[in-house]
Amino acid sequence: MYIPGMNTAADDQREFELLFKKSGLEQKQLAGLLGKTPVQVNRWLTERKDSGAPPFYAIQFLRIYVMLPASARAHLPTRIISYPKKAA
Repeated sequence: MYIPGMNTAADDQREFELLFKKSGLEQKQLAGLLGKTPVQVNRWLTERKDSGAPPFYAIQFLRIYVMLPASARAHLPTRIISYPKKAA
């Protein structure tokens, strides 16, 4: 259902692309920061029908990332830390 004034998937896609370019990150770097694979980030950046729109959290992350000063960005980890899985 379309509601005037609400973002569409196309709007989210375009905003994600613009924020990604503004961030100066590479796809691999963003994937590491979000805990995703570079393939998934690449899908969000392509306009294929099967790629799906970028999720809300990814757009929000980039919004915040571009607001951070370079000194604060330098302190971010390069990837999400993977903790060992607990034994069943």
